[in-house]
Order: sequence, then C-alpha cells, then structure tokens
Amino acid sequence: MEKNKKIIAIVGPTATGKTELAIKIAKKLQTYIISGDSMQIYRHFHIGTAQPDLNKITVPYYLVNLLEPETNFSAYDFKEKANAIIDTQSTIPIIAGGTGFYINSFLRNDTLGYLNSAKYHQFIHENADKSESRLKEELFEVDPQAYHQIDTNNPRRVLRALAIKRITNNSILDQKVGSISNNVYLIGLNTDRSLLYQRIESRVDLMIKQGLLEEAKRVYQKQNVYPLLSKAIAYKEFFDYFSGKQDLEAAINLLKQKTRNYAKRQLTWFHNKMSVNWYDFKCSNFEEQILNDLYSWLIK
Repeated sequence: MEKNKKIIAIVGPTATGKTELAIKIAKKLQTYIISGDSMQIYRHFHIGTAQPDLNKITVPYYLVNLLEPETNFSAYDFKEKANAIIDTQSTIPIIAGGTGFYINSFLRNDTLGYLNSAKYHQFIHENADKSESRLKEELFEVDPQAYHQIDTNNPRRVLRALAIKRITNNSILDQKVGSISNNVYLIGLNTDRSLLYQRIESRVDLMIKQGLLEEAKRVYQKQNVYPLLSKAIAYKEFFDYFSGKQDLEAAINLLKQKTRNYAKRQLTWFHNKMSVNWYDFKCSNFEEQILNDLYSWLIK
C-alpha cells in the first residue's frame, strides 16, 4: 500500500450502524469497503457474524463471505489481504468493523501479529525437522544481523527469526508497534449506553428470528473444526443449551449479556488505543456532520 494513501476507518461497538454508514459514504465517494470484522470473512455463517448482504449492496465490499470456517484468520492475514485489495484500487478505502485489534494493527502497520498467521504456522511445521546447523546457516544467509544478535543456541528462537524474515521480509530485531498517520480519518459511532444496550437486545432477538440457532448448532457440532467461530459471541453462548445444561431463554439472555459486555470492551479499546472522532448516531444530522468533516479532511 502507498505510504501516504488516505484511508477512512469506521469503528465502534456492535449494533451502532457501522456497515450502513460505510455504504452511504462509499456511495457518496464512489469507492469501496473492506470489512474490519474478524468473523464476517467466513462463509455459511451470515447471521451470527452480522454479514452485510452482498446481493443488496451496490458498492464493492471486500473480506466478507470469503473463507471456509475451518480456516484460521489472524490480524496479520487481515493486513496482508487488506493491503492486496488497496494496492489494486485507485480510490480511498473505507474500513468498517468492530475488531479493534485487526484495524489498529493494520492502520499502524504493526510488524506484530504474524505469530497467529497461517503462513507462520505452516513455515514452522515445514521446517521444524531441520537440523540446528542448517537453520543457523539459513538465518545467516537471510538475516546476518539477527544471527549475530539473537541466542543461536536456542533452536526455537532461530526458527522463529527465520520464519519472520521469510514471511514478512522484516527482521526479528525490527518488531515494532507503529503509529496511525494523519492520512487516516477515524470515525467512531456511539450513543447513550442505555440506548446502545436496547439496540443490542433488539438485534439479538432479530437474529433469533432469522435463524441464529441453526448456525449456532452447526458451530456446536463442529466446534473442534471451526477454531475461531467456536469462540465467537453469538455461537458459544448456545453450547450449554445444545448439551442440555441450559434452557433456551437462559441462553438468549446470556448472549445479550455477553454482547453488552463485548460492546463495553470495544469502547474501552477504541478510546484507549486509537484517536477516534466520535459521533452520536442518534443525532438527526450526524451523517451530514460526518460527511462535512470528511470533505474538510480530504482537501487538506
């Protein structure tokens, strides 16, 4: 991705209308959207992940309904895929979602996060049987500075350093947390806490009517196969119901409680980790205000 390319990011807790706003802004600017939600990338699970209906959206919307649920997907994978999309486009990207760690890591261009990537685990697996001497030779060839500074008597450390260099082209010595540049405009959606919680509860009720239980049951039956979905809010809260340890009403109430707690954690994350321009989505002119602020930022 170009170093000085402008990016719009829309963040905030669940049930605040991030997707709807992203679509409206994308239409105005004639651009595209990248989902910043870690679960929306999975196929076959549209309800619990609150995926936008791509058949009804008239702007390009990426990283939705893309991977099979057996696939691991990390912050590093998100960064790679998002950068690949942006590199093929000429317009300003809009990243919209509530997975703060993914969005924050991408916008800061962190060199962290690779440890959970599929490529990293694959490299470790494929090279774990190599001799210590061979690993040292390879590390010396690709990253001599790291070779001279890390403990090369620790084969796991050597393999990790080699993996990082091979996968990211960065040295293990260069691990860093970057900063968000002025080329990013961060929009945050929020409102009164009691109203937000009401929206969350209404959203859960709607998901139940749309068929959330059927999706949750499929995750329950394959929880050892679906590594990330089985830990996702909207699915794991029904596991005790399916196993006969809890009735349905209790499971639904648990989901509402866990989603409220999650929204609170999201707010804490965004307030502490990112410099967000916050807007109350219940204000009558909030969309107009956001567009005016965006236009002012774009012409700077």
